[in-house]
Amino acid sequence: NQAIDLAETIGWKRAINMVKNWLADIAVKQGNLKEAKPMLEECLRVAEENSDKCSIAFCKESMAFLENKNGNLQEAIRLANLAYENFISLGMLIEAEATRLFIETIK
Repeated sequence: NQAIDLAETIGWKRAINMVKNWLADIAVKQGNLKEAKPMLEECLRVAEENSDKCSIAFCKESMAFLENKNGNLQEAIRLANLAYENFISLGMLIEAEATRLFIETIK
């Protein structure tokens, strides 16, 4: 992927991680759940290693989408709640509201 290659060239870890997160989101939407899971696990690991709270929130939200698609509803709710709390703490109210609405669709 050209975006990942360019970000790696300049050492922009956050951009690399966000692109991989988006690619995993696409994989989930396309039903490629086995492909998405390791990508999201790596994204979360890198975000946590870098204490990147914004990326952590997006990774957990994406993992919630994946778990929902896999039928693991309790895990989806747990992850979505963590993402919601992170978005709130960061003042990302639009993202928090979108996550809250997602949680409502699971219940």
